[in-house]
Order: sequence, then C-alpha cells, then structure tokens
Amino acid sequence: MPLELTIMHSVQTLFLHALWMTTLVIISARWCIFAIPLCALVAWRTGHVSLHALMEITWSALLAAIIAFGAETLIGRLRPFMVDPTLYVLIPRPSTMSLPSAHASIAYAMALALFGWSRPFGIFALVVADLVVMGRVAAGVHYPTDVFAGLLVGALACTFVRFGHRWIRCAT
Repeated sequence: MPLELTIMHSVQTLFLHALWMTTLVIISARWCIFAIPLCALVAWRTGHVSLHALMEITWSALLAAIIAFGAETLIGRLRPFMVDPTLYVLIPRPSTMSLPSAHASIAYAMALALFGWSRPFGIFALVVADLVVMGRVAAGVHYPTDVFAGLLVGALACTFVRFGHRWIRCAT
C-alpha cells in the first residue's frame, strides 16, 4: 500500500473510533470553510480590517479557486477512495479530481490574506483552515499531498493578489 494511503488509514483509525470525533471530521470537512469568510466579515464589521482588506481576501479566494479547479482538471489525480475502496468516505463523494484540494486552496488563501491584515483574526482563520484540511484527509476524500498542494496554491494566490493590489495602488 502506498505511503499516503497508509497515512490516511492511520488518520481514520485515530479519528473514527468515537462518534464525537467522526462528527468533528464531518463538520471540519464540509462546513468549517464557511467560518473563514464569516470571520473576515466580523473583522470588517468590528473595524479590525478595512473594506479594502475584505476585497483582497475575496480576490485571493477567487484566484485560488480558479487555479485549483484548473489544476485539478489538468492533473487528473483520482480521489483516494477511488484508488482504495477500503477507505471510509464520510461526506458525499466529490466528482472532481483530487490534486490540489480546492477546499485547502480557498481556505488558506482567505486565511493567509486575513492574517496579513489582522493577526488575531488571521490566526483563528488559519486554525480553521487546518481543521478543514485535516477533515478532508480524515473524511477520505483527499490525500495529504493534495491538501499540502492546496496550501501552496492558497499562498500563491494570496501573494499574487497582495502584490498585484499594491502595484495597482502605486501605479495610480
């Protein structure tokens, strides 16, 4: 068995022996990603970030999604549950390809962009992004390298938007 599948089986053994842990995995894999834009909105409404920052967070997420979905199509890596049917799949089976993880890309793009504007809110968002990627692996829908590649895509998207935005602001 390839190393990544061994890791996934170990993660599932660790997380899926109690109902509360299984529930945490499902919530993390499916719903935690929505906490990051909510966190950004709270940061904006409480005056911790500007509307300008909120736009940068949004553009980072959009660029990460475009890169991730484009790369998934080009790379065409099968989902782990398609390769190893003994994995438990705890959420609805995605019909897209696996590498990079779009959830990880978008979550980290938003979290890193928010971190660039507000450390406290950004740290919270990064912890939530970590929960998202751990949930995706434990739920059996992504390999560990998929979520790591998603982190890289998110960081790239955030960096590109940040520098592009600065360049546009300096040019005007």
